[in-house]
Amino acid sequence: MTIADELLAQRQQAGDKRLSYYLELWRDMMRGRLGPSGYGSRASGVNGTGSRDFEMMCGSMDRQQAEVVDAAIDDLPFNERMAVWHVHLASVWTFREPIEVIYERACGMLKISLPKRNLPWD
Repeated sequence: MTIADELLAQRQQAGDKRLSYYLELWRDMMRGRLGPSGYGSRASGVNGTGSRDFEMMCGSMDRQQAEVVDAAIDDLPFNERMAVWHVHLASVWTFREPIEVIYERACGMLKISLPKRNLPWD
């Protein structure tokens, strides 16, 4: 295996990890784990540290990234979109093709469309 092949394999693996991360964010948003947009998860109060502000900033960024992934998934063709739903949200769908083939095709499409939507990829 040449060095170029090794670098390509590492880059593809890193891309798979990044895609998995974004799909997990999306799954958590769809299941309601990221909380509703614009509302705090706790009552107002006095906080003496800046850590709460940082947590809110990170939560806001996670929510924004999940919404971008949701838009990218909505732009997929029907079978690919339903394959992502089937794998990550346990929606029950039957397909004429094997689910693995459709899901891999959907992942390939997302690997192209998510960086175009300005999500950090590297």
